[in-house]
Amino acid sequence: LFTLMLRELLNAHPDMTVFAKENFPRHAAVVTRLMEECRREGSVRPLPPAALILFAMPAMGLPNAVVTAFERNGVRSLDGKPFASFARDLLSDEAIETRADMVLAALAPGRGS
Repeated sequence: LFTLMLRELLNAHPDMTVFAKENFPRHAAVVTRLMEECRREGSVRPLPPAALILFAMPAMGLPNAVVTAFERNGVRSLDGKPFASFARDLLSDEAIETRADMVLAALAPGRGS
């Protein structure tokens, strides 16, 4: 769904443009508030929220787009291993938590603010 929405938005599809205008500001506000909260509590560097968000978003969202792209193009295996295994490795709760931990570690204070 994320991949489809992004594609339609980039193609300026009228329905997606309306949807984005109605919903994305609210979603962006939620993410910005969360990042501001992390800045206040000191769990991330004191950088502008946009910089923090644009670093974190690809790490958290790109695996969904990759899996979707491969699925839609009929990929059945990668490096001789079943694609389903690759997808589970990217999208499991454990994988998501690991990526979140890596993002937070990279954004942690004291790493060249």
